Amino acid sequence: MSFKETQHSASAPLHGMWNRYEVECVLQKAIFGEVLLVKSLWTEQPKQWVLKVAQKALLKRGVAADGCQVFEDYEQEISILSASREDPHPNLLAAAPAGNQVADDLSTCYTCLPYLKGGELFALIERDGALGDNLEAKQMSRGIAEGIQHLHRELGFSHNDISLENVLLTSVGRPVVCDFGLALPLGEAWDPMRRFSGKLQYQAPEVFLGTVRHASAAADIFSLGVTIFVLITGIPPFEAPDAASDLRFSYIQNCRMRELLDLWQQEVSAEAVEMLTGMLVADPRKRMTMEEVLAHPWMRGGLPLPTPQETQNIDICAGETIRRKIPSSQCTREDGMGDTNASDCLSPSSVFSFETAFRRHRATAVPATQATASTLEFRI
Repeated sequence: MSFKETQHSASAPLHGMWNRYEVECVLQKAIFGEVLLVKSLWTEQPKQWVLKVAQKALLKRGVAADGCQVFEDYEQEISILSASREDPHPNLLAAAPAGNQVADDLSTCYTCLPYLKGGELFALIERDGALGDNLEAKQMSRGIAEGIQHLHRELGFSHNDISLENVLLTSVGRPVVCDFGLALPLGEAWDPMRRFSGKLQYQAPEVFLGTVRHASAAADIFSLGVTIFVLITGIPPFEAPDAASDLRFSYIQNCRMRELLDLWQQEVSAEAVEMLTGMLVADPRKRMTMEEVLAHPWMRGGLPLPTPQETQNIDICAGETIRRKIPSSQCTREDGMGDTNASDCLSPSSVFSFETAFRRHRATAVPATQATASTLEFRI
């Protein structure tokens, strides 16, 4: 996409910006507008940043660009990004420095964010496959968990949309939790209609079944458990967190995760099975806490991630993940999603296709004559 084409594709003229930023491309159409990759013009060495452009008319009505009603709270997200900048954590996305921000105009809001070159964790797993039960998976999982814990304990919010899609990677592979549009202050009353927002396959049972009454950390821990399971195996643990409709979920609730993993020919340690089973308990009162997750032997096995000479606000672009080279030629999606080919970009509402992943695994790894999890006779 040329710069001229980018200018004309923008949803609103960026008045007063041209002496500060040059737009390199539109990363993605977002819920309330567009997400741009921009280059700073006031520094001797130009740096890349992400600029979220949101239309005030859509924000006021609470609808997406296509007219659909949404639960995403733009102002809440900006407040969390700002709070994260004031009380930062290396595994939680923060707004760019105040000097990078652009003043709103009559019709448009602008928010500058760091450009995280490594892309999203979802794209990495889709492209290169699961990490397996190894040191890298432990490091990655611990980083995500610590970012969420900071959001809970220091900033006072539940995320409510933890997923592979909502974890970005820096140029050296450090995970950074992002996308706070569905976040709520801990303890705030829960709107039952929110069960239809977010990504269904990551939802905690209390959200899926509509029994949750207040925002809490417990739902994030369940979603993190699903995320880690897919991170390790590349296979979804279940299609829906409902024992009445999903036999795989019933197996996990009856401490039979190992049987599913053996069926799928997955080598996962007993420690990982124990931790994931505790994170995926249906009853939020009996689910592991984040402190228990981080203290678990499997999670403690993850040594601290490297801390190179880069910060979230100036993470500009070149380098490798912990073990994989990340291409550097293309733009991607919202919040600086990295450099996979633009034709493979994911929409803000994209979800991991659990059924597709499950069928693909069955076709390639499980003998055709072997029973699958969905046809197993369930015995307690």
